[in-house]
Amino acid sequence: MSPEPPDDEHLLETVRDDPTSVEVDAIVKLLDHDMGTFRNIGLMALSTIAMEEPDRVVEHSDEVIDHLDDEFPVAQSTALQVLSRLGSEYPEAVRPAIPRLVELLDQMPPLTGYRAGRAIAPLLEHYPEDFVQHVDELLAIASDPPDDGVPTQADLDEMDPDIREKVMDQLSSRGDEVEHDVQRVYGIREMTLHTLVEVSDVEPEALVGRLTELRPSFETEPPIVRGAATDVVANVAKHDSSAVEPVVEDLIEIATTDMRAARVHAIQALGFAEAPEAIEPLREVAESDDEAVSPEVSDLATETADFIDAQH
Repeated sequence: MSPEPPDDEHLLETVRDDPTSVEVDAIVKLLDHDMGTFRNIGLMALSTIAMEEPDRVVEHSDEVIDHLDDEFPVAQSTALQVLSRLGSEYPEAVRPAIPRLVELLDQMPPLTGYRAGRAIAPLLEHYPEDFVQHVDELLAIASDPPDDGVPTQADLDEMDPDIREKVMDQLSSRGDEVEHDVQRVYGIREMTLHTLVEVSDVEPEALVGRLTELRPSFETEPPIVRGAATDVVANVAKHDSSAVEPVVEDLIEIATTDMRAARVHAIQALGFAEAPEAIEPLREVAESDDEAVSPEVSDLATETADFIDAQH
């Protein structure tokens, strides 16, 4: 193998065709280049190799982590992609990046925050306690979820016709990227709440007195985020049922009006909360002919209402 990378413009093509044909140490030299575009090429090459052979890249994880502060935003985003590919096999190598990954979780453009979430995901299984100290940042994202920047129909209707036309042209010019950004923002919201679920599991006390900060996440899309938000409440309720009183009405709203999966999570949380005010609404859910109330949801609502009633 050559100790030097090929001409920079051909590096990525070479690595994609045959990752073993280029020495990783030679690629890493590009990470110190003065030009951000070349640093990004080096990181993209490392990302390609890490996808199939993370063992060849892991010894350079510290250098990759350094580029989470790269002044060239594209290189920063690519560094996140490299770490997301290393984390599954070598979580200990990515662990030092946790504080910076949380900082980047709601960064725009959505691709950056989404990649930060992808890098966080494998670390939660191994180091959930490391995220407890980041509750403030995670709740800040949960209370003010990132926006995908796509105006609603109501937003468009309120715009001046000329401005609306320009906005529509801009959205049209972005093509599929608009939908990709929507899905990435959903991914950021989901990972934020999933991280809070893990935090509330290992340190529920960290969320006591702060559950009202989840309210925006009780209403946001996609439904899995609402379900995860109620799981945070459930974990706190297991620790201290009285601590969830401020959000019981929120849980009842989800349990009685939301989609099937979100309802299940909310009903379970109400059971852990042992909230007597939920008894009658849950019995109404059990008897409802709403299509979101499957036989399983109906049974769960009945069992939960009976359980709460027995506690009081």
